[in-house]
This record gives sequence, C-alpha cells and structure tokens, in this order.
Amino acid sequence: MRDLFQRTVVLIISTVCLSGFIIGICTAANPNDVQNSQTNVILWNFKTNGVIYGTPLIDNGVVYIGSLDSCFYAIDKVTGIKKWQYKSPDQIFSTPIKKDSILCFESGNVLYGLNLQGALSWKFKMYDSTIQNKHDEWDYYHSSPLLLGNIVYIGTEKGLVFGVDVSNGTKVFQCQTPTASYTIKTIPAIYDNKIYVGDWNGVFYAYDLTTGKLVWQYDTKIDGSYSQWVNAIVTDPVIYRGYVYFGGRSCKLYCLDAKTGVKKWMYHDPNDMWILGGPTLVDSTLYLGSSMQQSVRAFDAITGAKKWDKGVQYRVNGKPMVDGDLVYVGTEDITNVTLGTLCALNKSDGVLKSRLIMGTQIYSTPVLSNGVIFFGGSNGYVYAVSQQGFLNLPYPKIQLTCPDTLDFGSFPEGTFETSSKLYIHNLGDAPDSVTVSSGLYTKIQPSNVTIAAHDSQEVTITISLSGLSINIYRSYASFTSQKALIPTKTSRTVMFRIQAAGDVESEATVPSTFSLSQNYPNPFNPTTVIRYQLPFACYVSLKIFNIVGQEVVKLVDGYKEAGRYSQFFKISSGIPSGIYFYRILAGEYQATQKMIVLK
Repeated sequence: MRDLFQRTVVLIISTVCLSGFIIGICTAANPNDVQNSQTNVILWNFKTNGVIYGTPLIDNGVVYIGSLDSCFYAIDKVTGIKKWQYKSPDQIFSTPIKKDSILCFESGNVLYGLNLQGALSWKFKMYDSTIQNKHDEWDYYHSSPLLLGNIVYIGTEKGLVFGVDVSNGTKVFQCQTPTASYTIKTIPAIYDNKIYVGDWNGVFYAYDLTTGKLVWQYDTKIDGSYSQWVNAIVTDPVIYRGYVYFGGRSCKLYCLDAKTGVKKWMYHDPNDMWILGGPTLVDSTLYLGSSMQQSVRAFDAITGAKKWDKGVQYRVNGKPMVDGDLVYVGTEDITNVTLGTLCALNKSDGVLKSRLIMGTQIYSTPVLSNGVIFFGGSNGYVYAVSQQGFLNLPYPKIQLTCPDTLDFGSFPEGTFETSSKLYIHNLGDAPDSVTVSSGLYTKIQPSNVTIAAHDSQEVTITISLSGLSINIYRSYASFTSQKALIPTKTSRTVMFRIQAAGDVESEATVPSTFSLSQNYPNPFNPTTVIRYQLPFACYVSLKIFNIVGQEVVKLVDGYKEAGRYSQFFKISSGIPSGIYFYRILAGEYQATQKMIVLK
C-alpha cells in the first residue's frame, strides 16, 4: 500500500456495464446535442413552440403531430420541412388518426376533422365546460381518438365517451360514466361490441357499444388506494384473448375478464411506483414502463408473471414501441426538462442495447417508419432519428485500474491539507461526461469533466487535514460516467492517518532491510510524506536537492533507532515549482528519489 502512488497517480476510465446503477445526471446544451455529434443519428428536427405529448402519425410521407402551442403540424417525413399548420383555440395533447382524406384530433373539448391540405372539414364540440387540460403537473395526456370503421371513439372530461362519424363529424354514439365528474384520459379499447375506458378516479368501465349502457365496472380502490394521489388510470387498455389489461397511478397492473370484469390477476408494484407507459402487447407479452422506479418491464399476459425488469435511468411515460427483437422507449427526468433518452432494449431479456442522450424530456411514444424513429420532446422539437445510426452508437469506456483503497499515508497533527493530481483517461470511441463526488475531508476538482474519445483530463484530489486528531480516517472518491451505455459509478476508498508530531511510525516488527520509498503525494503542493525504514540503529541524513544539485532543505540529520519512519515535508514560499531529488544516507546505505512540486 505504501508504494501505491509512485509517480503520478493515474485513473484510467473505461466502460464496464456493471449491475446497472442508475446514478447522476447528464445535460445537453441544445436540441441537437447527442453523445456523439458526428454520428449523424438525428436526421432532422422541427421546432414547434410548445411541449409535445402526443405520438406522431406517419402517413404517405408526412408526419402529423400536435403541440401545446395549439398548432397541428404536417411535416415532410424526409426533410423535416413544414408543409402546413392548423391553429386551434386550445392546446393539443392528443395523438391524431387518419381515415381516407380526414385527419382527426382533440383539442379543448373539441374533436377536429381536417383535410390533407390542413383546412377544417368539420369540428364536433363534445360539451360546454371550463377546460381542464391538466389535473396536476404529472398529468401529460388526453384521450385520443380510436378509429373503428368510419367512427372515431374518444373519452372526455366529465366521464363522457363519444363516437363520431369521421367523414362528417356527426355523433353516432354516447355513454356517460355514473360519477360524471372524472376525466377519461385513455384511448378507448373496443372488443366484442363493448367499449372500455378508465377514469381519473381509478374506475374501469365496459359499455355496450350499441345501447351505451353500462355492462360492468371495476373500482381499483377495492385493492387499495394510493394515498398520495387518486388511483388515476392513465394507460390505454389492451385486449388479448378475452382479457383487458390496464394500469396507472394505483401502482397496479390489471388483467380483467373482458366479458365480466372479474379480476384474473393483478401485479402490485412493490415500491408503489406508478405504472405509466403502455402496455404494449406483442406475442403474448406486455411491455410497459414505470415512474420513479425508472424501468421497463415485461409480463406474461396469460399468467401475469414478470419476465424481466430493467432500468433505463429516467421515467417512462409513453408506450414502448416493439420492432423485431428490440423494445424502444423514450424517457424523461421530471426534475430537469433537458434530460431524457431514447432507449432500445432486448425484447427477450430487457438488456439495454443502445441509449441516445437527448436534450429534452420525451413523453411521446416512438414511431418507426422505414428505418427512421419519430418522436416529440418537451422542448417542442419533433425528431427524426436514424434507427441504424442509433443502434450503432459508440460509447465511452471507463475502468478504474487503481486499487480499491487510495492510501495517502500518514501526516503529523496540525497539517493543513495535501493534494495530488489524477488523470482520467477515456479509452472509448465517444466523448464522456464524468461527474465526480467525494466524502468527508476529500474534495475533487473539477467536479464535472468532459473527456473526448481517446483523450484524458486532469483532476486534483485534495484532503483537508486541519483540526483532525490522531486516528485513521477513511473517505471515498466516486467517478460516474454519464454517457456510457449504462451510466456507471465506480468508487474508491480514500484512507489517511494523523499521527503524533514524532516521526516514528509504529510497526509490530523491525524491518529487515533499508528502503526509501517514493514520496506521496507526488506531484504535491504544499505537503508530502517521505517514508524510509532502518533494519538497525544508525546515523541518518535525509536532504532535498534541486535539479542542479544544490541543497534545498535538510529533513533529518541525526541518530535513529531501527524502525519505519514517515517524514513530513511542507514546501516554503521560496521553493518554486519544478523537479527535486531527496537522498538518504543511513550507515552504508544510500538512495535517491525524484519528487515534483506543482504550484
């Protein structure tokens, strides 16, 4: 341990995806900031003037999407150039649908039908009431239209569900939930001549699609209420083999018999985290995301057994998108609007395969079309991302090659502080952002380091020793790679000792040989420790010389007993930066070491 830091201590940072610690934050300076700007992963982005919650609709070379700036946009799929926009009186949260030559979306309790040139064909006012677009800051979505044949079905505030002829905007169906005071936030599901919706109060309903009469209802509060908020059902229901699946703020995922409403199985999140994104059903597997648990899960739709549960760093709101062997999700950090990622995970086991760091939260569900992934961000941008470029992203590589304990050595009482330089090397093929943290007595500067691929940066680790009593002290230094495939935090123990003013370091045995160890820390400013050992008593001379051989200071000049010694040295104001040598003469033994002063 004593020779641990010979010369300059070097930390080489390289990537090992450990067990998936999800720690720290990463930032992006602008909407185009990705972890490697040269990869050309983002093909284009289009700026609206509001947050985007809805999912893009891709049709015939055009991307259709609404924004909280109250505009509905048509954007060229290849170039990202706006073709037209339609201004509505209120914000647009919903996801559009298209039938023949009509585009349909909801805004402010009104259902709109536009033609493909952006002109209004019809609008259907669902009711007259004060508009409540959001119930709280975590309420991101409205019910969006579901197309069945020529009819679009949609839920609204006050528990109303409508069916509207998409060709002319005429109402053909209506039903009303019993309470009539809770918003329906989800897209309806239709099966076996019944329409299924869940409301903000945690009640799930099945209505006859012909008569509009209630068939059954299931109140999730019978399984326990989520104490901090209502049991709001916020995931769109999915029907499979006669069963209906949904989840929400009750922290539960349900499987009910679609005919009777009888519960087949229920999964309760053990940490009471909201089940938000999804579910998406593919090959009898349900894929969905959670809130502060920051994970994506897969469940067997028949048995309810959880197949896997994998972290993705931030919260998942939109539905997972499944393509081939991969599951794609967007994420958002609720504490910072500039933090979000696009992630791809193995469909079979949830292993993270790629992660694109975005300069925005992502609420929108990703949509894939001809090798391009489309989604919207909280910064108001619509993005087109190359699927191949995304899946082939390079990453930095971090690895701590130093021992688990960084031993700074021994210092006499009254020492103020000591410091040393460390060099962080990025051996990967992409730039990294490394955040640094430390424990008591220890400070590392700078605390955030940006390192280009195959480059390195210098940091200084300083230990504050002032006022510490005789004892052995332990702290820590941690280095977190933010842009690795999985953000990876690696820590090391920092150890040092405060000893009495006497310079003998007590040991159980007498050393068998002479030695002069490398001083530590080195380089140093203003203090360092020189260790030497004597197998028997003798006269000792320990001096420091400058590079031209002139004596700078005499540290030891006298008779010493056998033992191990730690000699403290603090540079004076008259000693400049540079290379110095220290030499010991002990009996017939002599040795010299080099030290570096950095001011």
